[in-house]
Amino acid sequence: MSRFKVSIALLVVLFFVFGASLLASISMLPDRMATHFDGNGEPNGWMTRSEHMVIMGFLGAVLPSFIMAICWTTRYMAASSVNIPYREYWMAEERRIESTEFVFEHSVWLACLFL
Repeated sequence: MSRFKVSIALLVVLFFVFGASLLASISMLPDRMATHFDGNGEPNGWMTRSEHMVIMGFLGAVLPSFIMAICWTTRYMAASSVNIPYREYWMAEERRIESTEFVFEHSVWLACLFL
């Protein structure tokens, strides 16, 4: 099995684990919880349980997917708009597909780390 397939399989498993842990923790959270603290460690920001679930769900699911989508779209962007070192070399026609696949494959690993 290729490393890319392993990363995709791991990402799918991590999405399920993330969702299950989010759902399992909902009953353990208080109705109102402190989410921000001042310099003395005193809470000064509050959030409801449902707000917490929405924000955590967004950060856990949408943010990694957004990062992968950005990296995937590099294959369709003009070479001049991709900001990488030695852009002329990596975005040359003979290496462009391989380079953009490399970036996308590594974005999947990054998404796994996010989760």
